[in-house]
Amino acid sequence: MAAFRRGLELGADLLELDVQRTRDGHVVVIHDTTVDRTTDGHGRVAEMTLEALRALDAGAWFGSAFVGERVPTLDELAAWARGRIRLNIELKGAPDAIGDLPEQVADICRRRGIAAETLCISFDHIALRRLKERAPEIAGAICFNARLADPVGAARAARAEVLNMSGTFITADLCALAHGAGLGVQCYCDDPVRAKGPDRRRRGHLRHGPPGPDQGRGARGIGAGRRPTGNGASDARRAGRPDSHVRADGPRPQAPGEGRPGGVRSMAPSPRSPGATAISHATLPFARADG
Repeated sequence: MAAFRRGLELGADLLELDVQRTRDGHVVVIHDTTVDRTTDGHGRVAEMTLEALRALDAGAWFGSAFVGERVPTLDELAAWARGRIRLNIELKGAPDAIGDLPEQVADICRRRGIAAETLCISFDHIALRRLKERAPEIAGAICFNARLADPVGAARAARAEVLNMSGTFITADLCALAHGAGLGVQCYCDDPVRAKGPDRRRRGHLRHGPPGPDQGRGARGIGAGRRPTGNGASDARRAGRPDSHVRADGPRPQAPGEGRPGGVRSMAPSPRSPGATAISHATLPFARADG
């Protein structure tokens, strides 16, 4: 919870997080399928009970100030977030382990009174469709890391209102197609400098959602659960920019010489909250016709 609280302090208006099911059916907030990298324990989340998971220390690796941090449940986070900040929840889990996760997430969001202000995303489009069938008022986004032959059709099949993809596959034509179909567009991009740099005009369309009262509003957010592995300048000042998205489970930095001229490392671990790194983020498309 420390990273989420710090995100709110930094002025974020969105928290991005990942959820999975424990062996005994509880919904917990953690990115990896195992606890090895972000706690002092070992094993798969899906094979652990909530009691065993909560006994692990999820903060000591980051610093002495965070000793005793526990893996939170979604119910705990949703209760805290209500009236404070919106949630962007990614459904995680292999098909054989996802169980009733979509329905549980929908029920938790409804019970905590945050359903209409929440965006749920997933690479598992079937799981997302199940969530939408349970709670249509929750906004949904299909995640993909490819060029889809029919992105609008894929969104319709999952009952999603938003396309969420790697910035690598964003084009003006794709955004025009999505907006023409009434769909929002958001992306993940691991290079804040590039997203705000000389090619900004070409990438400007990333910050627009479908027509609505929130169109064109920048989004900021923070996520939790993935230990940063990069190095570089502090993200504290970037976190305050309108189209910066601070999250702990963002993609790892590329190694020197990999992918970019000079081997620029784009990720920067936060000195203030465990697991936080900065990435650029598109406008969060919560805009709806009914406001």
